[in-house]
Amino acid sequence: MEKDGAFFYEPVLENHKYNLRGNCGMGEGVKNLVFPRKFYFLIETLEVWKRKSLRNSLFATVVTAFLLFNMCNTNVQLVQAGPTHYEQFTTDGRQIDLYTQDWRYPGYHTDIIGLAPAQSGSQVDTYSPQDLVCLCAKLTYNGEPICCKEVAFEVHGPANPYTNITLWRQTFTNGSGIAEICFRIPWADIPEHAENITFGTWWAVAKASVSNEEIGDSHWWLVRWIIDIESETVSPNSVYELGTVTVSVTVKNWALTPRNFTHTATLYDELGVPVGASYMDIQNAPPNLSVTCIVQIFVPEWAYVGIGHVYKNIFTKLPWLCGVCWCPEYSEIVVIKATDPHIP
Repeated sequence: MEKDGAFFYEPVLENHKYNLRGNCGMGEGVKNLVFPRKFYFLIETLEVWKRKSLRNSLFATVVTAFLLFNMCNTNVQLVQAGPTHYEQFTTDGRQIDLYTQDWRYPGYHTDIIGLAPAQSGSQVDTYSPQDLVCLCAKLTYNGEPICCKEVAFEVHGPANPYTNITLWRQTFTNGSGIAEICFRIPWADIPEHAENITFGTWWAVAKASVSNEEIGDSHWWLVRWIIDIESETVSPNSVYELGTVTVSVTVKNWALTPRNFTHTATLYDELGVPVGASYMDIQNAPPNLSVTCIVQIFVPEWAYVGIGHVYKNIFTKLPWLCGVCWCPEYSEIVVIKATDPHIP
C-alpha cells in the first residue's frame, strides 16, 4: 500500500497467522497468511473477486496475492485479530550503527558513545593517549541483526606535519549483528611532537553493503589529557620564610562526563629541598568545563633562600591510593627571601 510516497503496514511476526484484505475496486478478497522463519510465505486459503475458477488454483492464488500487493493503489493492509495499530516505516530497512565502548579509563562509565538515536557524525566521549578504543558497528535490516557480514572501518587522527595516524580494518558481524575492532591511541616517543601527532580531532567511519546497497555511520572524538591545567598563578611570586604561598590553578575536564581528580602542589627551595606541600580533592568535575583549585603552602624558617619552584600535578587520586597522572606536571618559579632575624 502506498500513500504520499511512504509505506504503511503493520509489523508482522514470524510464524504468526494474519489476514490479507484487498480492495481494488473489483471486489474484496480475504487471505490467511503465515509468515514462517525468514521470508518464505505459506498461503492457506484465498477468496478473490468471487470467481469460482480461481478458488482451487494454487498458482492463481499466488498470482492474485501478488497483484493485490503490487498493482493496487489503495486499501491493502495486513490485519491481525483484535485491536491493532499501524506504524510508518521507511522503504529501506538497512541500518548500520557505529558506537564505542561504554567505559573510559580508569573505570568511568559513559553514555555518550554514539549509539542510536545519536546522529551520524556526532561526537563521542573523549579519549587520552594510550587509551583503548573499541569501535562497534551493529548491522540490521528492519531491526533484525545481519550475521556473518563484512563491515569496513576507517579511522583518521588529526592532520599534522609529522605523522598522520590512519588505519583501515574489516571484520565480520557476530550472531548479534555486531562487528568490532579495537586499537590504542598512540603516544609517540618524540617529546617535541607527541602532542601534535596525537592531540586533536579523530574520526571513524563504518561501512557495509546490504544487498548491494552501501550504508555507513561515522563519529568523531577528541584526544586530550582528560584533565589538564589551563592556567596557573602563584602569589606572591616572592615570599619570605615563615610566609605563605597561594597556588591557584584552573583545571579543564575535557571529557563529556564528570571526572574526579586530586590537585597537588609541592614547593622546593633553591637546593631542591621540599619545604612544603598541599593538595585538594575534586569530585565530579563537570564535563567540558573548568574548575579553579586553590591551595596554600607554608614556607618554613629553615628553607634555603633563593630561587625555588612550585610543582603542580593533577592525579586521578593520590599515588598512595593507587592514583595515576591525568596530565603532565607544571612548574613555576618562586623567590624565597630570608626573614628579618636571618638578615645580617
